[in-house]
Amino acid sequence: MSLTLNPERMKNDMTRPILTLKKPLSTNDTASAAVMPPATKSVVKKANKKSVEKKAQDKPAIKKPKPEVPPVLKLLCQKFPKSFDLKVRKPLKIGIHEDILAVFENHPDITITANGLKRALVYYTRGKDYLIRLTNCPERIDLKGETVGSVDDAAKNHAVEQLATLGRK
Repeated sequence: MSLTLNPERMKNDMTRPILTLKKPLSTNDTASAAVMPPATKSVVKKANKKSVEKKAQDKPAIKKPKPEVPPVLKLLCQKFPKSFDLKVRKPLKIGIHEDILAVFENHPDITITANGLKRALVYYTRGKDYLIRLTNCPERIDLKGETVGSVDDAAKNHAVEQLATLGRK
């Protein structure tokens, strides 16, 4: 590319000369690579490959941090170790939240809100371990760890669906 003075344009505007390009600029890498010497072409190709590989490596590295265990769930694990165990999550009795609120209702030192309990139970029951256990374990337990009922087919099917959804993420 070279710059030249255009005499015709200079006649129209005598205050300043206008520069024009003999060859238009190209945004295409192949056009600019055709002008480059052969050694420069290989360097450009290597640089392009490295940038593509780097972009591919950067994308899957983003992961969500694991959520912290809610404080109410930590308390439940301490007070009811036979029912709430984060390592071996057993299927809980349907309506266990009412039993928990009844236990802590008259407790002088501990106050549990319904919202805090809901968060704790969601954290406990929506985990992959709990869902797998729900599909395999035939019985549900209460706060004492005793069997109070069985896991019905609808709950097992729902757990299988939830596991499939977790597997896609």
